[in-house]
Amino acid sequence: MIYCLSRLASYAIPNDVISHYLKLYRYIGRNDEFLNMLDLDYETFVAQTIREDSFFIKELLKLSIKEDRVKSLILKNAKPQTHDEKVLTRIKEAMIKMHENIDSFELIANEIVSLHQFIYKDIAKPEDLSFDRLKKADDKVKSLLDSKTVSKRSELEALVIKYQEGIDKHGFEKGFVAAAFYLDFVSLHPFMKYNETISYLMLYLLLLNSEYRCFHVVSFFEKLAAHRIAFKEILEESLKNHKEGVSSPIPLHRFLLQITHEAYQEMHGVIKNYTFDHQFNKTDYLENSVNRLPEVFTKEDLRHLHPTVSDSTINRTLNRLKDEGKISPLGKGRSAKWMKHHSKPKKPNLEQMKLKF
Repeated sequence: MIYCLSRLASYAIPNDVISHYLKLYRYIGRNDEFLNMLDLDYETFVAQTIREDSFFIKELLKLSIKEDRVKSLILKNAKPQTHDEKVLTRIKEAMIKMHENIDSFELIANEIVSLHQFIYKDIAKPEDLSFDRLKKADDKVKSLLDSKTVSKRSELEALVIKYQEGIDKHGFEKGFVAAAFYLDFVSLHPFMKYNETISYLMLYLLLLNSEYRCFHVVSFFEKLAAHRIAFKEILEESLKNHKEGVSSPIPLHRFLLQITHEAYQEMHGVIKNYTFDHQFNKTDYLENSVNRLPEVFTKEDLRHLHPTVSDSTINRTLNRLKDEGKISPLGKGRSAKWMKHHSKPKKPNLEQMKLKF
């Protein structure tokens, strides 16, 4: 196979991608400043982000879990009962470890294998967790005892080496190398089953390692889910010509830069809200946020803007606004929405407008 990671130096970086770099690295240069502003609540923000990521990766992987059970698993750490519930719980645990160890992260093939085993142990058959095999290139001299295939483990190990070389030896932008690794991993399809789960998690991990620290505060998988159609189209187009060696990671990289820039802008807003939360009455400030939200909004929209505000405070604010006739509920549960009501301006009292001489 001809991999994108083998041809990194051959790709010409377009001007629009360079422009994305300039915008993005203005934020990346302030990573420490942004995260330090969260002070002692930093871990609270990360925990909230991981919960959001867990919910949206469940959507992307189409895991069959009822809504009330998803909430119990993500928010209350309920004990999983089905295979899909175990998968979601372990994905969440894996993401927690990724955030904890990102500063000392080093990509190793064995770690990818361990991640695969960790998520699907005692769920899948052993043969489903083994490596797939790759057809050998034709040789002129063959032995009858020679196998016509080779394990894809060696190919995965080669990809890991090329990923590290792309960063350490050649100095390519980390997000660019991460996009190339993701395409190569998806094309290689190293394991017999469950490659999609591991590919998502590897992309997530490599972007965190690319200094895209906005994804500590803003859900990466929420962004991916919001743009899932565009992501799918870009991925299909790239993989179509991958085996012929004419694919390029640049369209995928451009897409990832765009959603990362969006995430940094959102993180900037979240941190701004956080600093205000410490200066004003929380319920009043929540009401101001409601006024800035669309006409129809969800409780999750408020929680996303104010991750350190407790559920009880949000519920109390929503109920107060409902009692005051400013909003009304539409449905129930996690997907329930709220609709804002705007009071009509009072008609002027014509009698009071008459001038008296």
